Amino acid sequence: MPPAKRGNAPRAGFCIFENGDGSGLRAAFAEGTDDLGDPKVFGGRMNDKTSAIWNRSDKPWCVYEHKNIGGHRWMISRGFQDDISTYRSRDGFSWENVTSSVRPAMYVRPPRNPNAAYWTC
Repeated sequence: MPPAKRGNAPRAGFCIFENGDGSGLRAAFAEGTDDLGDPKVFGGRMNDKTSAIWNRSDKPWCVYEHKNIGGHRWMISRGFQDDISTYRSRDGFSWENVTSSVRPAMYVRPPRNPNAAYWTC
């Protein structure tokens, strides 16, 4: 995103933007949602309209193709900020305008091996 649009996200949040340059509709999250199409979540207007992402939180976040954390998933690292229109998963899936749910990644610490902790979607 261009520097002019960088002020469009809260300092400690996860933000999605309608347009790749950070303009248009935007949504900021502290906890995420299982359904961007829900009228209670920004009027449902951000469902399948994500073209840019900025993760300003202190943890990775996950975006999902379908509501209820279904379909393709992508873990967004801390500090990630970009137009996602050209991003593809390994199978060629395009991430532009398909996000329907967003959640913070889960931190897993295996009880028998706490040093092998990891983040997952």
